[in-house]
Amino acid sequence: MTPKPKYFTTTDLYNFAADVSGVIKSIDPNHLVNLGTMGGGQCGSQGADYQKLGAISTIDVLEFHDYGHDSTVLPSNLTSDISASKALGKPIFVDEAGIQVASGGSLATRASEFDAKVTAQLNAGVGGFLVWSWNNSLSNPASWEVGPGDPTLNVIDSH
Repeated sequence: MTPKPKYFTTTDLYNFAADVSGVIKSIDPNHLVNLGTMGGGQCGSQGADYQKLGAISTIDVLEFHDYGHDSTVLPSNLTSDISASKALGKPIFVDEAGIQVASGGSLATRASEFDAKVTAQLNAGVGGFLVWSWNNSLSNPASWEVGPGDPTLNVIDSH
């Protein structure tokens, strides 16, 4: 009989986060540490578990990845993560956000969607917003990449 695989639990993630962030802070107490979760409800970091992870004393900043909510300026799981960050008195930032141009859409439309997101999320309490990802080539509407001449760059500059 084949043994069942070991699945990690919320406790495993919590213990890992506390241990590793503690080691980092013991080596360098002057830099901010974040866990690097996606903040979008993944196993071990959803609902109350997100706040529990954020409450670790050696975690300084909470994070969120915003993909798949192109026309939703404040996804519900981001709203709950912002609430958790406020309850903990810790900042939260969107460390990755991507919008693919919809079929028949334009880069200008994507830039407008980014502008609405950034404005709403900063107003809701997010401390920073990173568009994903830069490419030295011209923007490809079928990807998340932003490149030279993309109108999304103007949105970034305006905020």
